[in-house]
Amino acid sequence: MWIGRQRYYLEGSGNYHALDDYLSLPPCQLSYKLQDWIGKRSTEENYRSSVELLNDMLGVGLEASEVKRVVERLAPVAADYYEGFAVQEVAAGEEEGSFLAFGNDGKGVPVVKLERGEEQQDVGRLMKGQKRGVKKQATVAVSFSFNPRVRSSEDILRGLFREPSLEKTDWDRMSLQVHRRAFMCDQKKAIHYAIDQLMARKDARDKPIVALVDCGTGLEEGILKAIESKGMQGQLKAVIADIVHVSEYIWKAANAILGEKYKGRTEWVRSVMKDMLEGKVEQVIKDLRDNKDKVKLKEPAEEQLAISINYLDNHKHKMQYKDYLEKGYPISTGLIESTCGHLVKDRMEDSGMRWTITGAQQMLDLRAVHKNGDWNRFMTFVQQKNKPDKIKMAA
Repeated sequence: MWIGRQRYYLEGSGNYHALDDYLSLPPCQLSYKLQDWIGKRSTEENYRSSVELLNDMLGVGLEASEVKRVVERLAPVAADYYEGFAVQEVAAGEEEGSFLAFGNDGKGVPVVKLERGEEQQDVGRLMKGQKRGVKKQATVAVSFSFNPRVRSSEDILRGLFREPSLEKTDWDRMSLQVHRRAFMCDQKKAIHYAIDQLMARKDARDKPIVALVDCGTGLEEGILKAIESKGMQGQLKAVIADIVHVSEYIWKAANAILGEKYKGRTEWVRSVMKDMLEGKVEQVIKDLRDNKDKVKLKEPAEEQLAISINYLDNHKHKMQYKDYLEKGYPISTGLIESTCGHLVKDRMEDSGMRWTITGAQQMLDLRAVHKNGDWNRFMTFVQQKNKPDKIKMAA
């Protein structure tokens, strides 16, 4: 419905509608409830699909362009909502763990041509198997708390190899109060954001911290610099290499040494992973080097085995799994990997989609609010933020 109301002009403030303030009306034609429905729906579906049901039910005739405007209005408020503290009220019945943890990872977002950087360089004709770059990386920041839980190497192996177990293992939920964001930027901002978010939690300065990484280039260095800049070196207990990524390099080593069709390959990998989990990382590296020196391999296999050896050797200080399991730490970045999927990929990579950097960030900000379970509190924040300061009208 349309609401007619008296408009006043205030020097230095512009037009002012007293009735808007009195009725808490939004500064646009759509009610807060419609903005709520449209905004939340748009984080799950494309703009056109997100209003189809509303149009059918209410006959409001909303178009995709109006959804885009709603997103553009709400997204900056979402950034404000999380700015500086990033933790909202703890949901009823949920607890904070005695340890804090965080991790970062990247996921590509398809962007429009003008933002790919192709205009600055001649990409030329592509070779076989090459693809033109159509993505910019979104860096995911995930933080959570946990209560330590001691596990054995067999607990982890049953999860890695999907073996049946009568007992709950490491793959059950350890994470508490998970917070997720994604940024169309480099790693530095995402790393600092994850740490700042942890520090906003209750009793954060009294809790130990672990960082989970996939051993990506510069990630460990960035984490250590950020921790040092915040004076938290004493709280950081471990930077832990994701056990799933490590297992992938062991599988590659097995393919190089044994061949992909060797029937005993799975048993071999399981045995090596058991050694890794029981603190025999140095021995595993030595055995792989011995195989490289003694077994005559074809050049591609030899190169692949060398890559696996170098990976393990370069990151062995982050693979003290026996110690981590005894202390009850998580050793998988599965939570971060899944966030890359359901926060970024599931919404940003629909068929034919291309985003501007600004538009992608706006959607990622709103989607984070939804996925973090903060949407209702966020919309209350929107209404409070839009309320003008009480203006005293001159007689």
